[in-house]
Amino acid sequence: MATSATLLTAADTDSVSGQSIYVTNAGSNPIFLGGSGVTTGTGYSLAAGASLPWPLVLGIGEALYGIVAASTENAKVLRTGV
Repeated sequence: MATSATLLTAADTDSVSGQSIYVTNAGSNPIFLGGSGVTTGTGYSLAAGASLPWPLVLGIGEALYGIVAASTENAKVLRTGV
């Protein structure tokens, strides 16, 4: 993940509904999650080493993006229901 919005799941044109997305921040700095326009000011903040406390469920055409404030970080993403 970088300082510009990085796609973490399927493309926006995915035709599968009901995907469950599990995310863990495998980096040493916070990551921020949201839609294609996510910023560090608008995204859901996930602390270093933390996992989302619940799965995100995406509908048709929805996608999850991530961004970081500086440099790059790693995130682990598991997508089920495909």
